[in-house]
Amino acid sequence: MAGLTREVLTGGVVALVGSAVLAYIRSQEWTGLALAGGMSPKLFPGLAAAAMTGGGLVIVVAGLWRARSREAGAGVGASEAEPEAALPPLALWLGSVLYAALLPHLGFLAATPLFLFSLIVVWGVRGWATRVCFTVGYTAALFYVFERLLGVPLPSGPWG
Repeated sequence: MAGLTREVLTGGVVALVGSAVLAYIRSQEWTGLALAGGMSPKLFPGLAAAAMTGGGLVIVVAGLWRARSREAGAGVGASEAEPEAALPPLALWLGSVLYAALLPHLGFLAATPLFLFSLIVVWGVRGWATRVCFTVGYTAALFYVFERLLGVPLPSGPWG
């Protein structure tokens, strides 16, 4: 039950922080600033905050769903939270901090694959082909969307 409480609480906090960021972004007046295509600088932070809010709500619902399943199974096979269960969220947090620190120095095309690859290894994705294809494909898709379609410059790092 302690693991469930932590899961639901964590999801709730993430959703609340995302909602607070959304409210802050909406309250700001960024007049005179525009990105390519007439988009506002609020776009990317707003998308990130909306994803954070939605993700937090998904975590809450999943935690409540698991609790209901455990109660229906009368605790058969249910176990207390194990310490290694904290590794993926901790890796996500630490990886995100390192990614943000390295991004200006290494650039998007070098830092992003390192970040993605390390996270999918920690999350237990098996197979080198799967890891490499996901990492390269996702990085290329992000680069294409932001640099080419939206015209948003990404950090280039020392390679120009």
